[in-house]
Amino acid sequence: MLPATKSSNTVGIDDIFRLSWPIMIGMFAQTFMGIFDVLIVADRGTTAIAAMALAVPWSFMPLLMIEGVLRGAQVLAAQRMGAEDRAGAETLLWPTLRLSLLIGIPIALLGLTFPAIALWGLDSPELAKLAGWHVAIRLLGTPLRGIFVGMMGWLRGMGNPRTAMIAQLSANVTYVVLGAALVRGWGPFPEWGVLGTAISSVISWVIGAAAVLWAVRRELRRNAPLGNAPEVWAIGAIGFPLGMQHLFDVAGFAVFSLVLVSTGEAHLAAHMMAARIISVSFLPGYAIGEAAGVLVGNAIGAKDSARARQSWALATRVAIAIMMFWAVCFALFPNALIAPFNAAFEVNLIAHDLLWIAAAFQLLDAVATVALGALVGAGDTRFTLVLNLLVGWGAKIPLGVFLAVVLHLGAQGVWLGFVLEIGLLAAIAVWRIRQHPQFRALEPAIA
Repeated sequence: MLPATKSSNTVGIDDIFRLSWPIMIGMFAQTFMGIFDVLIVADRGTTAIAAMALAVPWSFMPLLMIEGVLRGAQVLAAQRMGAEDRAGAETLLWPTLRLSLLIGIPIALLGLTFPAIALWGLDSPELAKLAGWHVAIRLLGTPLRGIFVGMMGWLRGMGNPRTAMIAQLSANVTYVVLGAALVRGWGPFPEWGVLGTAISSVISWVIGAAAVLWAVRRELRRNAPLGNAPEVWAIGAIGFPLGMQHLFDVAGFAVFSLVLVSTGEAHLAAHMMAARIISVSFLPGYAIGEAAGVLVGNAIGAKDSARARQSWALATRVAIAIMMFWAVCFALFPNALIAPFNAAFEVNLIAHDLLWIAAAFQLLDAVATVALGALVGAGDTRFTLVLNLLVGWGAKIPLGVFLAVVLHLGAQGVWLGFVLEIGLLAAIAVWRIRQHPQFRALEPAIA
């Protein structure tokens, strides 16, 4: 376990990797799951891939919203551990569980309406049926996913990302084994096709929730399950802006998926394939951003602004190095990355262009992801919410829709909108850190 504070005011690369490598492995496993579910349904036809591309953003909107809200527990745990207040950090456990159920149960019930909404909103009955039920099944597991991600975030905030990684890997293995069996109908399992990936997702969250609850069982016993309403509000005060940020981020992808339906299923399928491929680069960058957030939270809890700034600067350098590697891979080997999906020729051509665009924004993404993670660690979540709303809905979506529909660029136009968004996020988030009082170090550190 990484200590909450250090005796010196310096942060080393070992601190970044000690926190980030378990997160990174978990994120790689999550990435593999995303690629895997497209691979196992790819030969089911373009409609099957398009249904998944349409369903995933709509299901992830509420799922990532609750994850963002519960991330407030991670931020508070890191800050309290930085202040050497372990008992105070442990009191966040039961409120995190309560929030998981208070938010998750209504979302699960709301998800049952999606099959009817899809039939009403889409022209293709087959596409509507697959997409609608995929969303409904996944949302039924929202309370369990809330417990799973909430407890993992708390463990990371406590400086124990390894336990969170083990729980995540147990869920990932469950998903892969069951996903293949349910999609293909292997052994005693029925053949559910693309809906098998949704069913296996929910079962994997059951396993993940059980694993993290077992890991924190002693801390749960030491703390009272009731009388912690102030802590619920404290988590929500930090986490609610993050939850709304996640909601609107994924809503943007959902809007783009609907736009791409009008440009043809090939554009939607290529968008889905390319998004899965580049998640290999995005999620390690996210892990470095999470590590930066925890280290910044520790430093701020210890009232050490110099260490907070240094944590952000060093994490930025590490993220740039990692994502530069992926930029080269996307630029030089797009065909090799696309080939395993065995998609139609037209889909492959579009996905090839999308990977070239992705290569162009990798370094900007590294800077933006770490800067936003550092701001979250500082508790500045309202700013990150406003920034993401203004940039995403004020710049990315209008430009992407204009290029995709008016200029008939399809998925390529949508992804050019991503370039504008990420560039603006990187520039403004770095400016915010340089102006933020909790990052004003006596010794300047430049990322």
